[in-house]
Amino acid sequence: MEELKSVLAEWPAADIQKDIAIRIATHAQARRREFSVDPATILIIINCIINVIRLLYVCKTDAGVEGSIRKPGRVEKYLLKRQVKKEFPKHEVEPVYLAMIDVCKTLSQKEINELLDSTKEK
Repeated sequence: MEELKSVLAEWPAADIQKDIAIRIATHAQARRREFSVDPATILIIINCIINVIRLLYVCKTDAGVEGSIRKPGRVEKYLLKRQVKKEFPKHEVEPVYLAMIDVCKTLSQKEINELLDSTKEK
C-alpha cells in the first residue's frame, strides 16, 4: 500500500480524494478478492467521486450535497451506480459501488468538508 501511495503522491488530485479512493479500493478488494488496487483504479474512483459530487451540486446546496454524501438517497445511489457502471467492468461494479456507499457512511465531517472543497471548480 505504501508503494501505491508513493506513486499517487505525484498526481494532481487532492490528498483527501486519494485517501478516500484508496479506502474505497481496499473495501472493494475485501468484497471481491480479484479486484486489483492499482494507480489506474484509484484514478477511476477519484473521477467517479468528482463526477457524482458535481452532479449533486447542480441540484443541491452545500448542505444538501454534504447530507447526500453521508446518507445517499435513491437518486444519489442511482447517480453513483450509473457513474460506476460507466467506468468499471460489469464484474467490478457491485463491489466498487457497495464500497463507495460503505466508505461514505464512515467519513468524518472534516473529510467531507475537505472533499467538497477539493471538488469545487476554481
